[in-house]
This record gives sequence, C-alpha cells and structure tokens, in this order.
Amino acid sequence: MKRKLPHVWSIILAGGSGNRMQPFIGQWLGQNIPKQYCSFIGERSLFQHTLERTGQFHQPEQTIAVISQADKEIASLQMAPYPGGAVMMQPRNCDTGPGVFLPLSYLKLIASDATVIILPSDHFIYPSDRFHHVLTHAVNALEKQSEQLILLGVRPNTPETEYGWIKRGPPIGKDEIASLYRVQSFIEKPPAPIAEHLKKTGGLWNTMILVGKVSTFWNLGWLVFPPPLMQKFRAFQAFIGSQWEQSMLEHMYMDMPVCNLSRGFLQKIPNYLTVLEMTNVLWSDWGQPRRIFETLQAIGKTPNFPCDRLHKFLSNTVDIPSLPSTSRIG
Repeated sequence: MKRKLPHVWSIILAGGSGNRMQPFIGQWLGQNIPKQYCSFIGERSLFQHTLERTGQFHQPEQTIAVISQADKEIASLQMAPYPGGAVMMQPRNCDTGPGVFLPLSYLKLIASDATVIILPSDHFIYPSDRFHHVLTHAVNALEKQSEQLILLGVRPNTPETEYGWIKRGPPIGKDEIASLYRVQSFIEKPPAPIAEHLKKTGGLWNTMILVGKVSTFWNLGWLVFPPPLMQKFRAFQAFIGSQWEQSMLEHMYMDMPVCNLSRGFLQKIPNYLTVLEMTNVLWSDWGQPRRIFETLQAIGKTPNFPCDRLHKFLSNTVDIPSLPSTSRIG
C-alpha cells in the first residue's frame, strides 16, 4: 500500500473540449464527448485514470478537478466512484492558465504551504506504478529546492511538431529513478527542422505535469502574468466561502483573458524550472486519433471501438505507418 502524503494536493485539468478528437469520437459514439471522459480501452476514462493517480498520493479530499460547466453531468457521474474530491466549474474555458490559478486561489487560502501536482486529464500514461515512482521522486526533490517548479519531461522518439519541447540545461543529479536538469528554454510546437534538431540534441517533450509549492506558483504568477489577471484572482479570494462566491466567479470570467500556462507562464520563467526526465514510462497526449492508434499498437491493448473504424478514419486523413509519436518504454 502506497503511503499517503498529507502535504500534497492535486489539481486535475479537465476543462478542455478536445476539438481535434471530436470528429472521431462523434463517429464512434454518435455524440461529442470531450476525450478525457471517454473510455478508449478498459472500463475507465482518461479522467478516471487521472483521479486514480492522485489517490495514490493523498486523501481524496485533496484532489481538485477543474471542469467546464457544460461537462458537469458527465464529470459528476465519473467522479462518483471516487468520492471526496472537489470540483471547480469554470463558467467558460479560458485555457490552462486560469484553469490552474482558479484552484490555486482556494489553495492559497487553506493550504499555502502545500505541494501541488498539476495533472492534465487527457494523457495516456503506462505503467502506473512506474509513473508513481517518478512523480514521488519529483515531490521529494522539491523539498530540496522549494523555490523551483519541477516539470516532467519525456525523451522523444520522433520529431513531433505538435508537442511543446524543453531544451535542457545543466544536470542537477541522477539516480536510478530519474534525472534532473535545469531548464534552458521552451519551444512550443516547433517546425519540423527545429524539432529534429531538438530530438538530436537532447530535447524533451513537455508533459505539462508539474510539481511545485502553492506559494511558489502564486508568487510566480504575480511575476509574469499581466497584473489584471492576478488581481482578478486576488479579488475573488475575498468572496470564497460566501453567498456571493458563484456570482463573483461568473463575473470574473466574463472578461477573463485566455492564457495558456505553457506559453503565458512557463516560457517566461525558465530560471525557476527544473525538468525531471521520465524514463521507462510510456506517455502520450491523446489529442489526435493517430496517437491512440500508435499507443495501442505499442502496448498490444484491445480498444473499446472497432479497429476498422479507426483505420477508416485515419486512412482518410493520414498515412498510418508514418505516424509514431509516443515516448518509448526503456
């Protein structure tokens, strides 16, 4: 049994709509469901697998799932087997920047000294035990450098142009679990020649899985975000727990700027970032049907959808054999 960590909280990002996956999901299920709530293999959705990962670290009440109001019903149904976690509904999706700092507004009030893990809910990660070991290593490493944020990266096996890349700086340490490096810079969705160069020179894919102190996230938000953005969240804190909380949340999101956490936050603070290379873990951002195809091939799993349907869908859009884009195991 894994030891629970009382000082750790998790934020699960589940507010996206997954537009690129919708044509395939609509063809398969006959309705548009965000990919994180779909069960592509097995009985659990990507969202539910993410809930299970957080449950390995701490008590359920220390998980906060950030969802869209439009997905309230399906998210509630899928969280039912995992009672205790909190749900925060965004009035509208303003990307991952507000998606992270909304729950941080709460945590800054009730657990400002806590360590928080940021987890996207639409990624495939296998095997779970190995991932738990690596993430535990990141949590432990943070205690020695609490002013930093630790970002998980994976070594690429293709020059993927639709992922964010991390250019590594000097190494910090290496052991049997994982290697830590300073971050030199970020390159978001580079053109093919740059992606090829990054692959050859030790660049890592950005998983957007982050570990850091609540106070560090908050302070860095004030350092790099436009002041009006952080002022919104600071003003909102005064209404948390009151009868006006929901109305103020809706008012705040009326003119909330769209802000991507990678481009609007991480790219601006490389000196405050450490990257931990995640090895012996297969990771893929299932943002496109082709990634599901190559992942299932790699692990030999049977999907819940007819394979001929996926093949037909992919054959109309891409050349299947030329599309590997998942991190290797080993």
